[in-house]
Amino acid sequence: MSPPPVAESAVSIEGATTGKGGDYLILDDVVQIKDHDNIKVLERANQLFDSAIRTRLDNPKHGCIVILMHRLHENDLIGHVSQQGGWKRIVLPLIAPKSRKYDLGKGEIWHRKKGEPLRPDAMTARQIAELRASKQKPGFETLQQQNPGGADRLRLKPEHFPTFEPAQVPLAELPVVLSIDPGLKGGATNDYSVIQVYSPCKGGHLLRDQWRERVRFDDLRSATLKLIGGYRPSVILIEDTGMGPLLLDKIKPRPGMEVVKIRQPGEDKVERLRKHRALIRDGLVQPSAGALWLEDFIAEVTLFPYVPFDDQVDAMTQYLNWITTNPNPKKRPPIGIIQGVDYQGRPIHLPANVPNTQTKFGVVRLGSRMMPFPTS
Repeated sequence: MSPPPVAESAVSIEGATTGKGGDYLILDDVVQIKDHDNIKVLERANQLFDSAIRTRLDNPKHGCIVILMHRLHENDLIGHVSQQGGWKRIVLPLIAPKSRKYDLGKGEIWHRKKGEPLRPDAMTARQIAELRASKQKPGFETLQQQNPGGADRLRLKPEHFPTFEPAQVPLAELPVVLSIDPGLKGGATNDYSVIQVYSPCKGGHLLRDQWRERVRFDDLRSATLKLIGGYRPSVILIEDTGMGPLLLDKIKPRPGMEVVKIRQPGEDKVERLRKHRALIRDGLVQPSAGALWLEDFIAEVTLFPYVPFDDQVDAMTQYLNWITTNPNPKKRPPIGIIQGVDYQGRPIHLPANVPNTQTKFGVVRLGSRMMPFPTS
């Protein structure tokens, strides 16, 4: 007697599964490679699997679910179910990272040696080298080696970001640089806008403050003006993307304050940050101790690039790129003080209303001008 026929049905990950069931559920590449860094698509696939797909087994005790896919991201479907436990994984990297045996069933064993290609007759060593050198994303380690977070990860750790105590640092004597990563637009589903406040200090970089919100332009401008008033920066870095061009138009340079338009280089974000990995690992980026934003900042930079948002990383990298080529920004003069020299060339500081101030000096030279005022 022949076995009963097997009913087969195929739907997409977004297809209707209500009313369908089976003994074997096979999922094949539920997310396209082009969506490897689309957190919303990855999370949607994981959500659909949990809520609509894994419940379709007619007999969960005896049924079987098989997921076949390239690794795309640490939080792809394989990563998602692996965190839940109870799954058997078979990993077939392009190049074997170590020697191992595979049981093919019926007593047949496949011995694979370390360094052996998955299909030795399919690709030459040169072709594999070209794949490894490619800048396409996801990278070789993720897509070909099935190891997301391997060579591509920067492996920054919380201990690489020691905090500083504001009361123990002469902050009033340090220059201030604002680094602004503007979002595209406001709204609960859009990217954040970030403003970070840095002061270079003894070869390190103090992250004194941070503002991060999903806002419309007027709120971004208001936050920027508030931080300018509170910290009196000598330099403001604004990325020329999203709401950046409009902010650049509204935030004008002031005496002692430079506004810099930043256009990011063509390399990807991981490579931009990788240039500063040694500096960070030496503990030279130091956030303010006890800051309300500290936990979110540490979480993002240590999990990058496998995070839903990377705006804090972008603002930090933007500052580090700029300060590398501009290591000695000057401190902005205090409010209400005019710096000059007296008629004998001696440096003096005078109140801004100096023409109405009694002083023992008869003439002050400001820049190239000689300025007379009443004497005592």
